[in-house]
Amino acid sequence: LLGFYTDADFFDTNANPNYYECLNSTAFNNMVVTTGGAGIGFFAAKDCAAYNNTVVTASPLFHAPLMIARGEIYVNETTTLSPANFNIQVFNNLFVDQSGTGDEDYTVQLREGALTGNNLINRNIYHKTTGVASFDDGVNWPARTFAQWQSQLGFDAQSLETNPQLNAQFHLTNGSAAIDAGQTASAPAGDYDGQPRSGATDLGADEFGNGITLQVPPPAGTIGTGAAGGATVVLNPSLQQPQWEIFPNPASEWVQINNLPTPAQWHLFKATGVCIKTGTDRRFYVGDLPAGQYFLGMEGFVHTPIIISK
Repeated sequence: LLGFYTDADFFDTNANPNYYECLNSTAFNNMVVTTGGAGIGFFAAKDCAAYNNTVVTASPLFHAPLMIARGEIYVNETTTLSPANFNIQVFNNLFVDQSGTGDEDYTVQLREGALTGNNLINRNIYHKTTGVASFDDGVNWPARTFAQWQSQLGFDAQSLETNPQLNAQFHLTNGSAAIDAGQTASAPAGDYDGQPRSGATDLGADEFGNGITLQVPPPAGTIGTGAAGGATVVLNPSLQQPQWEIFPNPASEWVQINNLPTPAQWHLFKATGVCIKTGTDRRFYVGDLPAGQYFLGMEGFVHTPIIISK
């Protein structure tokens, strides 16, 4: 999700006076499968983008595979703000809608007044496994067809409604209409599998025929996607609760690990799952790392969060 619903107390109204829920953020190379709600969602997002994602879901509880909505920020008893999305981009994505054929089983849901500014939605593939893709524009009833969505809203001029022909691991197969159909400018250099994109860009998270394809979801115990070159570490899935103590936490320069088993090798991970430090010392330096959340792990044990502050 690029934004959602946040209490007013958490906004910096000097830097963000319009209460945007998400600023200058991008979602790319994601495999989004079997969600309860939105696959890709924009909620009061400003200057945000979603590209080269593969979304396969029915969104059975609420929303739609692609969801675009205003924010809803309670300020006080007399004021609730509903900022629209501003200058968003949605391109090079695959949206496979597994929902039914009911009146509100949408492939795309765009709520009324949810877009302002200059917005790009193009070069995507939409496919509903149970019939014709359904587009809610927030105004008309019943939902629009793909052709009506294109003509009445001016989006997706170079997009398609077709089966993208994914395999059981949600990767492209030979003959898919998604191959070489993407916008190359701004596309990521690599794909979900950690392999380079070359030539014309494919739609979705996978670039067809460029090497190894990863299991989706990753095997139990995998930190990150398992992509080669990502310093991904696979840990024992039968995890125990650690008995060690980490001090201080938050930390700014040095971290001390008390009660570390002997012998033991620990790993420090970014929140994305990339291993950035490995060692056996009970005291190690973190002053060279950016502020944020990290995780300390050892094979066979649940990871412990560490906050690095500056």
